[in-house]
Amino acid sequence: MTISRDTKVDLDRLVTEMLETGPDRVSRPSRLPQYDFECIRDIIRRVIRMYHPAERKVPWQPGPRSMSGITLMELIKNRDYQAADDYIVVEGSFLPT
Repeated sequence: MTISRDTKVDLDRLVTEMLETGPDRVSRPSRLPQYDFECIRDIIRRVIRMYHPAERKVPWQPGPRSMSGITLMELIKNRDYQAADDYIVVEGSFLPT
């Protein structure tokens, strides 16, 4: 997925790596701007705090979608970090206690 016109980064792989090893153990891909990397890392930190280890089906996977039909991963790929934060709050509020 393209973050900008001339910068191609495999965001699916980046997010998967962050989830598997922890967002603070993943290095920024050289083609990904620092700002985008930090935003993505912050989002993944929040997701891990809210969903792991109790819940393995998390909102970037194909199944769960917000009321608008967009997944968290689509918001990340579109660089809509504010909407991604809002998505986590709304979707996270439906977690069983």
